[in-house]
Amino acid sequence: MLEISSKIKSELFSLEKLIFLTVISFPVIVLLLLSFEAYIALGVLLGALFLILIIQNYRFGLYFVMVGLPLFQSLALKSDAATTMGLNFQYVLIPIVFVSWLSEKISNKQLAAIRLPFLSLFSLYVIVLLLSLINQMDIGAPHLLKQGFVNIIALVNYLVLFYIIVNEDWDHQHLQKILWGFLIVAFLTAVIGLLQYFTAETNLATGGLRATSTFKSYLRTNTKNNPNAFGTYMAFMTVAGLWLWNIVDRKHRKYILILTGAVIFSLLLSFSRSSLLAVIFALLCYTFVRNKKAFLITMAISVVGLIALYFEPTTQRRIQSIFAVISDRQVINMFLNINPWTLDWSYVEYYGIQGYNSDIISGAFRIWAWIQGVQLTIAHPILGVGYHMNLAYSPWPTAENLYLDIACMTGLAGLSLFLIMQYYFLRDGFRFLRNPKLTHIGMFWLNILAIVFIVSLTGSILFHGKLLGIFWIIAGVFYNVKQREDNYLHQS
Repeated sequence: MLEISSKIKSELFSLEKLIFLTVISFPVIVLLLLSFEAYIALGVLLGALFLILIIQNYRFGLYFVMVGLPLFQSLALKSDAATTMGLNFQYVLIPIVFVSWLSEKISNKQLAAIRLPFLSLFSLYVIVLLLSLINQMDIGAPHLLKQGFVNIIALVNYLVLFYIIVNEDWDHQHLQKILWGFLIVAFLTAVIGLLQYFTAETNLATGGLRATSTFKSYLRTNTKNNPNAFGTYMAFMTVAGLWLWNIVDRKHRKYILILTGAVIFSLLLSFSRSSLLAVIFALLCYTFVRNKKAFLITMAISVVGLIALYFEPTTQRRIQSIFAVISDRQVINMFLNINPWTLDWSYVEYYGIQGYNSDIISGAFRIWAWIQGVQLTIAHPILGVGYHMNLAYSPWPTAENLYLDIACMTGLAGLSLFLIMQYYFLRDGFRFLRNPKLTHIGMFWLNILAIVFIVSLTGSILFHGKLLGIFWIIAGVFYNVKQREDNYLHQS
């Protein structure tokens, strides 16, 4: 009897079955908690699960952070500020993973095997960011200085995570599981976004749906709901789906189509123009290199889709707004004389200003931010105005262009290092294109960089925690594969 009982217990409580039940039930629980904005409960759930995993093995904790990062919310400090203030979960989890990982390496005497690509370049870049802030210590804006230092800490966190991922001993099967994890969480994110979109208020002025349903549970920035941040994440995951498509069995590709289809559909509904153009560009580049017939089909679908989107009211207004801003100097002059601090942005987002709708306002203010960015760069050419210190000199927190932001915040010193990093990233991507067996890996990384470049031209969303973390996780996965392939080719 005791023997039978022990067998039943071993079957019921085996680790494999526990993991299976968790994989099935966890996304559903997360979906429900996020739908009801129960962020404290979600934080407790994620924290408990992380502790269980990290106690088992640091690698489980690493997988948890890598795959689950899009689901992390700020743990609210008070109930009415669940998504606007709180403790950023990832900044606590990543150091714990790092300590556990480093302890494992020390105990196994594997420190000598740790690879640290770009370490000197990254270290110098962080030093420049710190110097740009220290140079502004006398301006009397402690809250801005604090934000700058916090963002540097966040960046260091993600660089540490990058190095951990690069130095993991993963095989082909591990890579598949990670990419599946990326895509499944992106699908879950898309489902929540779609629910929010179709349950949003519809009794507002034009653009109201977009204004009230920009997937508020995810990828929030200092501008609160940011469809471009959400769209960029979905663009990243679309490219991850393409990589997975190339390395799985054909029988599993139908699931990739379903998951990626939901991701692209939610991207479309976010009305993020830059992200949509980035995905179209990525698909065209991928199919051009891999399959010319697929390229022609993709080109035809893209043209038809863009024509159809033009007749969608919101998209049509956005296209028209570009020409209105470019062709009518009075629009720009009017907005140059408006103090953004005096505006009720929630009202502006719904109803516009002085007869101009939110789409024209978006374009006009963005041009104003660009002008400010250029002026700040000229006035502070060496170390800039300080990392994340634009508000001390300008009405805008960013210049709405990542390259302008790096230039005006950190000067030529920071911009030159930033461009050198971009060069190394591009070089490593193009090297993979030379080998027909590794083309899909090279295209993956180059498409990620293309997406970053396109969305960076009209915004600085990569400054903000969660999306920046997702980029460095993707970078770590790519360089892990690159390192393994380089070792293989060297041994051959």
